[in-house]
Amino acid sequence: GAEAPSPDPAISGQMWPQTSLEEVRAAQERADAGDPAYTWQVDPMLVLSSYGDAEVAGDPLRAEIFERFIREELGWEAFSGFAIGGYVEDGGHLGGVLFIRCAPGRTNPLYPKAYAEMPSEVRGCAPTIDDGRFETVRFNVEQEVRVGPTGIWVVTGWKMLEPVAPGSINDHLYTDFDARQVEQLAPPSDAEVTELLQAFLGARVAGEGAEKYLHLHESEGPPSPDEEVPILYATTGGSAYGRFEIERVQGPVWPTGWIEFKVRLFAEDGTVVEQSFVVVRQEGGRLGLVYGSQTGDPRIPTTENGQAVPVPYSFLDGEVTFAAAPPWGDTVLERAFTVLGGVGRGSASQFTMFTITADPRTGMGCEAGPVPTDAEALVRSIRSNPDLEATAPVAVSVGGIDALQMDVVAPVRLDVGDCAPMVLERLWAGQDRMRLYVLDLPEGMTAQVLAIAISAKESEFEYVVEAAGPILDSFEFQAQ
Repeated sequence: GAEAPSPDPAISGQMWPQTSLEEVRAAQERADAGDPAYTWQVDPMLVLSSYGDAEVAGDPLRAEIFERFIREELGWEAFSGFAIGGYVEDGGHLGGVLFIRCAPGRTNPLYPKAYAEMPSEVRGCAPTIDDGRFETVRFNVEQEVRVGPTGIWVVTGWKMLEPVAPGSINDHLYTDFDARQVEQLAPPSDAEVTELLQAFLGARVAGEGAEKYLHLHESEGPPSPDEEVPILYATTGGSAYGRFEIERVQGPVWPTGWIEFKVRLFAEDGTVVEQSFVVVRQEGGRLGLVYGSQTGDPRIPTTENGQAVPVPYSFLDGEVTFAAAPPWGDTVLERAFTVLGGVGRGSASQFTMFTITADPRTGMGCEAGPVPTDAEALVRSIRSNPDLEATAPVAVSVGGIDALQMDVVAPVRLDVGDCAPMVLERLWAGQDRMRLYVLDLPEGMTAQVLAIAISAKESEFEYVVEAAGPILDSFEFQAQ
């Protein structure tokens, strides 16, 4: 279900067209009596939108209260709405309604024609500050007296947004409209894009120098493993690239002007590598490439002969390494606690976890027990826990090291919260099953015991365990 929009203290508490709750109650009575001076504030379609039923509601941005507020209170002659930030399950509230002001009688100087990816609501809307910046208002509307199809709507707060510089790669793709004034960037020309892509792919064929064409915002740290471009200069089998092809997928996309491309690299051994990149305009106007797809399956940005390419990961400062092919992707990356997720069918994928924990503790609630001295001690602790049901351990091998495998379920959900990096906190009462592997790490490593857990909803368990098999097979251990 939907969540209530976060309170925004920056939005003024002023109300419109009424100015107090007493006035709203009086206006509701007049609307109930059929007074046309107030019945326009009744909007049953807006009610549907406030429950998140957008398909039934149609286009809520055309609500009469929006247009009247902008014309009568803000004094804008021309404007365009393009987003609503959120709604609440109980209805009666729409937060983060966004409109931009358009210069009347002018065409957009940077987007003079309508692109397929450009929202119809903003086509031809010329900015009012300069060629790039739009006056932007963000406001909330609510049913203060009665929630439902006969309740009147009022604006309960608004603010004019200020310009904010992009702070991340994502800001170059999708502007955070809730936090910043809308600014459009000039889309790159065909000549600029062709020059960039040919230089980047030519460097990959040559075997060096491709990294300088990739975008990395100066305020950001190093990319996570699944943000790095894999097999940059050769296939996983080591075959060098001989030629490439470029296919335009979409763009330029308003307002940041990014354009997505699919590239194919043909290796000398016949392997075909396919990847997705987005051309973005960086600080200072220079173009850069962002790895990943915005249109297809964003979880699988690279394929090799049609198969997803595994992403390398390291754990315990490189003492443990493994690889996971998308759609497996990281959700937590820490030195001694890593979680991968994303595999599963439908909504069940959000409950799928591949968890790696060093020296996991066991215990009840927030009373964590001691670090187990070895794998067998951890298994005994788990099997003796009255809140768990665990199968007898079976001897297996992970990365050439002897390990113990067992299945664990929790009839009563464990309440461990954030008290300790416990691998067992990934269990959900009566719903999830966990395949657990525990092993003693080689002498000289910084941890004693490693636990690897694959957890999923019961209906998805066998499917997910099978999908995790290649990850287990890729584990390698190396003491520093």
